[in-house]
Amino acid sequence: MSGNGKPGESSPRDYAIGPLAAGDLEAVIAIDRRLSGTVRRGFFERRLAAALREPDRFVYVGARSAGVLAGFALARLTEGEFGRQARLAALDAFGVEAAHQHHGVGHMLLDEIDAILAHKGIEQLTTQIDWADQDLVRFLAMCGFAVSPRLVLARDTHTPDRL
Repeated sequence: MSGNGKPGESSPRDYAIGPLAAGDLEAVIAIDRRLSGTVRRGFFERRLAAALREPDRFVYVGARSAGVLAGFALARLTEGEFGRQARLAALDAFGVEAAHQHHGVGHMLLDEIDAILAHKGIEQLTTQIDWADQDLVRFLAMCGFAVSPRLVLARDTHTPDRL
């Protein structure tokens, strides 16, 4: 037995956390598709290509249960963005298979990202989310994320309003 003592439930000790490999690309895309409802193959392929070119600028971790990828977290290291000199990290993508949610997997992934970033001397992790995804908002708030003092604004460039 594991978890809260009920047969068949997973606990944190049932997961192995470690680096993702290029061979995990299809599993990452599949998890992301199931969670987001969209296929972001191009995004993940570009991130993989960039990580292979400049491995020191990326942190990619995965959670495995019985050898199968159950979740992932991808972070990109930045420096000098928006005129700031500090080195920061941005959580670019994050996902945990529905069957593995509520078992601590997301926390383990973020803890591993934090440990790697601390080792690299990076003190801040940022991310962008869709405010409509209230489950993710609640999860990230529980993990210590807070609304940033800077807002990211978006504008459709196809039909810009004229002033």
